[in-house]
Amino acid sequence: MRAFIEFVKSIEIWFYIVIGVVALLYSQKLFAALDAVRLATFRLEREIAVRQLRSSILTLMGLLGLAGVIFISITFVSPLIPWDGSLPTPTLDLLAVPTMTLEPTEELVLFPSEVTPTPSMDGNYCVEGILEWTFPVDGEEISGIIEARGSVNFPALGFYKYEYSQQGSDLWITISAGSQQVVDDRLGGAWNTTTVPSGNYSLRIVATDNDNNYLPPCTINVLISN
Repeated sequence: MRAFIEFVKSIEIWFYIVIGVVALLYSQKLFAALDAVRLATFRLEREIAVRQLRSSILTLMGLLGLAGVIFISITFVSPLIPWDGSLPTPTLDLLAVPTMTLEPTEELVLFPSEVTPTPSMDGNYCVEGILEWTFPVDGEEISGIIEARGSVNFPALGFYKYEYSQQGSDLWITISAGSQQVVDDRLGGAWNTTTVPSGNYSLRIVATDNDNNYLPPCTINVLISN
């Protein structure tokens, strides 16, 4: 179900364009039918015009309802549906440093010179304003439906995803993903924490550059209490 809604979301604009074009055509038929009803001289002629008018009205109502269903599904239903799978998570070499091949005249700075990221023993790489969580924060207690916020802000971003794992488990489940830079803003879809048992969990942001090189993840620990 989630995959279907994500697919619909990716082509949402085309649904609206097609619905708009069809609605325009039937609006013209509607006005033509109104004129035909008004100008009809014979009873049979008027009945035909009324049927055309009724058909145009029903079609326009159906198009409006379809547009409403698409909008509600993407805007309100999608955030409430938990992810039932995870994106492939590669095994990281914690001692390796991601490299990118650049032209000699270009310089790509992933982290400002005044910021010196200090990875923890488990390979975390949280850097304020670059790759970080702003909600929730490490050690925070959360419950219900949350809108995770943070920053994924560096040049040549390929994509990012944020995931959760029950502490002590190596299974990471993807909650949401994106490909646009984010600065202290929503990281994607909402997370309904009531779909998992209460307890201690880890959250992490995993990001790649546009050459598909993985950066060390930014990981925090939270307590879910529902």
